[in-house]
Amino acid sequence: MQTNWLDQTVPIAPSDIPLARHTSALGAQDARPRACAQTRRYLRLLAKRGDEGLTDWEAADLMGIERTSITARRRPLCTLAEPWVVTNSTRPGPTGIKNCVWTLSQAGQAAVAAMTEAA
Repeated sequence: MQTNWLDQTVPIAPSDIPLARHTSALGAQDARPRACAQTRRYLRLLAKRGDEGLTDWEAADLMGIERTSITARRRPLCTLAEPWVVTNSTRPGPTGIKNCVWTLSQAGQAAVAAMTEAA
């Protein structure tokens, strides 16, 4: 799987169960057209929130998409050689359980600034 967040590559869940692999691939194929735009929206939203950051639940609510989609867009940004999205704190989520609060790193801030300049 490519790790370039702009190439609209979406993850396919690894599974030993053929039907699970197949349905994951179908879901990834369906999500591909939205993945890049969602990632850009997510990054801009994090930039707007600054140090306050967002939990995945909060981002999903503000963007009007499923929390699992937020996780799918965020995860590659956290695993870059120089991560764009980081977490250093938690706050209670909708069920009262602590959730990670995600913010942009300096590299992420620079990437958002470059996106804004290119637009």
